[in-house]
Amino acid sequence: MSPLRNRYDIIFFFDVKGGNPNGDPVAGNAPRSDAITHQGLVSDVALKRRIRNYTSEARAGQDRYHIYVHDRAGDASRRGRPSVRPDAHHDSRLQQPVLPDIETLTRFFCDNFFDVRTFGAVIDTTFGTSHVRGPVQVGIATSLEPIETTKVAENARREVVPYALYRTHLFVNAKLAERTGFDETDLDHLLGALKRLFDYDAAAGREEMASRRLIAFKHRSALGNASAESLFARVKVRRKSGDTLYDLPLLNVPALPPARQFGDYEISVDRDNLSEQLEILDIL
Repeated sequence: MSPLRNRYDIIFFFDVKGGNPNGDPVAGNAPRSDAITHQGLVSDVALKRRIRNYTSEARAGQDRYHIYVHDRAGDASRRGRPSVRPDAHHDSRLQQPVLPDIETLTRFFCDNFFDVRTFGAVIDTTFGTSHVRGPVQVGIATSLEPIETTKVAENARREVVPYALYRTHLFVNAKLAERTGFDETDLDHLLGALKRLFDYDAAAGREEMASRRLIAFKHRSALGNASAESLFARVKVRRKSGDTLYDLPLLNVPALPPARQFGDYEISVDRDNLSEQLEILDIL
């Protein structure tokens, strides 16, 4: 295991076609959207849930890749809400700590559960409560343009998004990684999960979702060599219509037909005058 020594700022694009990427339970499970801008939203909780689900499939039974927080089964009102494994430290498959004080148990959970050492967790045990701050922060995904929804004919209560491209940001803190044991192998797994995030996620209402672009800014240092904001500004998305490109948001331009495929957008990365302390990784 190689310790993580570099900070990473990551941009992730994914799209949905004829589906509901993240239903809002307070709005009848309609696709989430911003009440002001009407841009579509996918919560950080939903994205982390998919990373956990992918890990459960891709690393099933492997040491260090157990999952601590899982989805609740049961009725629709509870489905998708996170729940912890109260029996996790009694799992006979795991090497249990001797003299389990809270510090030893915290290390036990970080060593054995990928999601704990990645995203952090609040762990309640009979020995006390441990607050683990994870090195990976996941942002809320926002669609590039306002979404429209349509009701599916065979079920008027089911609403879907005809098409939308979403963008979200992830942040990997190398200093926090030192504390939880999140290492280079874990980072490779995380990036692999994002590339294939929807392979194991198909379900009624979200059959056609796909990872589209994954761009990482690798800093030479653990603390970082530039602000994430300045780096993210280097990645620009424009709408395509024929041979013409339009900046987003679309202002003072002729009405364009709604986007219906990934090819209706162009994603570009500005590599000019990049510091030697930084590297751009085109992962997908």
